[in-house]
Amino acid sequence: MTIQLRALRQSDEQNILAASDAALLRAIPDTLLVVDRDGGICLHHTGSERNRDIDRVVDTVSCLFELASATREPVWRTMLSRTLDERRSLRDDASLPDVDVSFEIRVVPYTDDHAIVLLRDRTQGSGEESQIRRLTFFDSLTGLPNRQSFMIEVSDAIRTGNPFCLLYIDLDNFMRINESLGHSAGDSLLCEVSERIEACVRGDDVVARASGPPVQVARLGGDEFTILVHDVESLDGARRIADRIVDVLIEPFTLGERMVTVTPSIGVVCFPDDGEDLDGLLRHADTALVQAKTASRNRISLYSGSRSREHAEQLELEQELRQAIEHDELELHFQPKLNLAPRYISGVEALVRWRHPRRGMIPPDQFIPVAETSGQIDALGDWVLHAACRQIRSWQATPLADVRVAINLSTQQFRDPRLASRILRSLTRYRLMPDSLDIELTESALMSDAETTIRSLARLKEAGIGIAIDDFGTGFSSLSYLTMLPLDAVKIDKTFVSTVQEEGSDLRSICTAVIAMAHSLGLYVIAEGVETEEQLQYLHFLDCDQVQGFHFARPMAGEQVSEFILEHRAQYPKRSLLAAHPA
Repeated sequence: MTIQLRALRQSDEQNILAASDAALLRAIPDTLLVVDRDGGICLHHTGSERNRDIDRVVDTVSCLFELASATREPVWRTMLSRTLDERRSLRDDASLPDVDVSFEIRVVPYTDDHAIVLLRDRTQGSGEESQIRRLTFFDSLTGLPNRQSFMIEVSDAIRTGNPFCLLYIDLDNFMRINESLGHSAGDSLLCEVSERIEACVRGDDVVARASGPPVQVARLGGDEFTILVHDVESLDGARRIADRIVDVLIEPFTLGERMVTVTPSIGVVCFPDDGEDLDGLLRHADTALVQAKTASRNRISLYSGSRSREHAEQLELEQELRQAIEHDELELHFQPKLNLAPRYISGVEALVRWRHPRRGMIPPDQFIPVAETSGQIDALGDWVLHAACRQIRSWQATPLADVRVAINLSTQQFRDPRLASRILRSLTRYRLMPDSLDIELTESALMSDAETTIRSLARLKEAGIGIAIDDFGTGFSSLSYLTMLPLDAVKIDKTFVSTVQEEGSDLRSICTAVIAMAHSLGLYVIAEGVETEEQLQYLHFLDCDQVQGFHFARPMAGEQVSEFILEHRAQYPKRSLLAAHPA
């Protein structure tokens, strides 16, 4: 291919490409220009046949900016200036004036006062090459750049050394949309989310003030999106963009005849403060995102080094918890429940404990959230179920055969439509009657997927398993749910029990109302967190059926709780019909 040189400026001839570069130039399919700071074209190297329309127009102009539209000319001028001053490569998409040709322009630093400009025709995009490029670098669903394209853009941004911010976005509970409305509805939602994000960043004044191509939105896969924002040197600017993303996504989406709402969790990192290479930056972005989700979702989390350490510790805890479940290193403790009319122990609540060989006893409020976020909650729940069944089985040939054991189920477990079958199979495996087991669930579990939960509870209730709503009063469920659900008992949260004995206490009024309401619905009432004799006596006065708390008994291992119950029954041998219906 012939190299066509047009030395429009004699003073710059010594800076034009040497003849030794001819072989390299012949291998370049793009139209290549060498331009000075003013955009003057010092060299024009024709591209391949597909670029003939671009070359034809370039032959008629003497300045790069004559190829730009009125709206893109100032952008190109800034791109050229930044390329030469900051020694960074920049790109843009454009079209030739009065010619039906679209092309990509990439400006690359060459000498102190000259830049290389590469022009590639994108008009013939229906061909095989364009199709391969689309499949390689763009998401087929939303049309956004994909993970590979995103990684290239971030790598390029890091190489320039200029500051930028990265927003890592994940939609909260998106799986529920797919499960309840189908994958087609989920795909439609993702497309609408991508459109809102793009419209949001285009309208942000932080983005609008930046020159060149200042922002890239990409879809990494699933419900994960990223926003790369150049020229934002502080977290304040990135935080403002993240706030706008939250505002636009929280508005309801219309999917067919349904209105749905999703919320985003966003992790934010800045280069170079939060990572000087690609791996470190992405790792810290993920840490910030996990922190946002851990803080109850619909949150924005800015990365900090302390969170990175916490994240590393959490990952280590996840691995150790997985080993503890697999190697049966957990323990099940039991807290007795005391009937008040008369005093008689008829049931216990099973509570999982983790005695770590190095860390000692790890509280449940530390490792259960880890199990939920790491996808181990089902395995942990199965371990608790089987351990409880083994304990019940060990009591079958003893005076404790009538002691019912209650286990707690998480919100995630109730999303599994196979939950009831798994529980009933476990009872069959250990040759146990269903009425030896009770299930406790929180209000949040009821609210997460009421339809699936009610189906599971109805099947368990029909089999004879007792069902109680735990921590009642701390959630936001409607009281009408109590009439819809197949419940046996209501457990009043310890928050309302703490001042129940105090005259004029608002919590006393709440306890009184809850007990009366539950009894009117035929439900058994259990008060949690009883720590004093005064609390116990007043709950008895209010006709509370059963209590549980440190005043009466702390959680204890299987052998200890067996001895405790036998000793207590020897001291209080009478048993009422009321006590035969524990929760």
